[in-house]
Amino acid sequence: MASNCTGGTVAANTGSAIGAVLSASKTKMKKKHFVCQKVKLFRASEPLLSVLMWGVNHTINELSNVPVPVMLMPDDFKAYRKIKVDNHLFNKENLPSHFKFKDYCPLVFRNLRERFGIDDQDYQNSVTRSAPVYSDSHGRCGVRFLTSYDRRFVIKAVSSEDVAEIHNILKKYHQFIVECHGNTLLPQFLGMYRLTVDGVDTYMVVTRNVFSHRLTVHRKYDLKGSTVAREASNKEKPGVEVFVGGMPGGASRVELRDLFEAAVPGVVVKVALMKQFAFIHLHDEAAAERAIQKLNGHLLHCHRVVVEFSRPRPTHTVKTFVGNVSAACTSGELRVLFQEFGPVIECHIVKGAKDLPTFKDNDFLNEGQKLHVGDEYKKKILEKLKQDVEFLAQLKIMDYSLLVGIHDVDRAEQEEMEVEDRAEDEECENDGIGGNPIGSYGTPPESPGNLLNFPRFFGPGEFDTSVDVYAMKSHEGAPKKEVYFMAIIDILTPYDTKKKAAHAAKTVKHGAGAEISTVNPEQYSKRFNEFMSNILT
Repeated sequence: MASNCTGGTVAANTGSAIGAVLSASKTKMKKKHFVCQKVKLFRASEPLLSVLMWGVNHTINELSNVPVPVMLMPDDFKAYRKIKVDNHLFNKENLPSHFKFKDYCPLVFRNLRERFGIDDQDYQNSVTRSAPVYSDSHGRCGVRFLTSYDRRFVIKAVSSEDVAEIHNILKKYHQFIVECHGNTLLPQFLGMYRLTVDGVDTYMVVTRNVFSHRLTVHRKYDLKGSTVAREASNKEKPGVEVFVGGMPGGASRVELRDLFEAAVPGVVVKVALMKQFAFIHLHDEAAAERAIQKLNGHLLHCHRVVVEFSRPRPTHTVKTFVGNVSAACTSGELRVLFQEFGPVIECHIVKGAKDLPTFKDNDFLNEGQKLHVGDEYKKKILEKLKQDVEFLAQLKIMDYSLLVGIHDVDRAEQEEMEVEDRAEDEECENDGIGGNPIGSYGTPPESPGNLLNFPRFFGPGEFDTSVDVYAMKSHEGAPKKEVYFMAIIDILTPYDTKKKAAHAAKTVKHGAGAEISTVNPEQYSKRFNEFMSNILT
């Protein structure tokens, strides 16, 4: 089966047959010009992603020719479709010469996508129109997630054991989704694939993104209802710098450190004191916010000091981002490369940059954090959580979490205004020749797809409920205007012999009354529900 205008083959090469037909023809023929259908090239930073894009594109196209059955049969939950590709020369810069692609339970996942309100064409476009990108988030064991270019879907590399577990629960999971009409906080499983490149198998699962494709998440939590070893380490926390202005001449660095330690104990990293101002480096942003609330306007040596987040000074330079930099590349080599186009003020290769940290149960409690959703929505959320975790307990699954993201609406507006101000300044410097318009609140559009898919304008804190299905606004009387994103994640851990042994070991170490995370599914679900009930208000 040859692909039109591709120069490659799927399972068989037909080039010799075409050559035989051409050589057999001896008579003159009128020249005809054929217009080849535009071919997707599946450009990506690594071959594995190109194969994923090719495979999803191919299987969705094939599925479009398969009638939707009246009902799914037992064999559909065991079915798969696999294809071996021998790619001869065509698009060799992007696709490997040989690869395999396996699509698990295609009819089941098509049905699930439909029940979750996701059109197959939209799904195909999101995954294949442009290459998936690595997310800031990390999963268990430090594995980085991918998101589709439009950030609607998460693509996660999983183990063969995870694939087996999804197969084990898939029939009951599908039945549960049917019964609850897709109204759940559980992960929305949308596709499961095996990719084989250079003889190595990689398993990938696609789910709906818990967080928004548009609204920035400013704070993130992974909550289990356990308090033993459930806090982010100082290494995970990003660190925030606070500016202190209006400093009196007689103030010392020690005095300033003591002042901040009293306001926010245990989070002061460094104090840098200048003549009339200072910078205080704190472990995390929540601590910085508390320090600003307590100390802004504080009297120090009869002077009222100004305490606020440190912001970069405006400059007349332009920063350029360079992606996909080789690990062997040096900043000196980059500098030489760019000096051809003009003076280079500074050049840095950022390695191991800290991402948005994932805080945990004790962090949430110590900050006095609450999710202000109001009584009506609290009741609805708890009912939904109860049905979901009861289902997981029936499957003997534990160790799942509630992933919570918080979008600060006022902060997002401030960030948007700063972006617009910078854009106006640059416009003035460029004699009024403006660049592309900035997108709606949260993040500017990363590709034309965002504009094509979302022509409607969204104001601060607004979202499309058909896309951001896990989102919820804070209630009118809440202390801060926020948007919350909540979903249950990591539901593939059965309470097996290994987990029972871990439970016994942790009980010996921490005591029978300690709130350890490794407990039986019934106890886990009960404690999980109680904790979530306490954080909602």
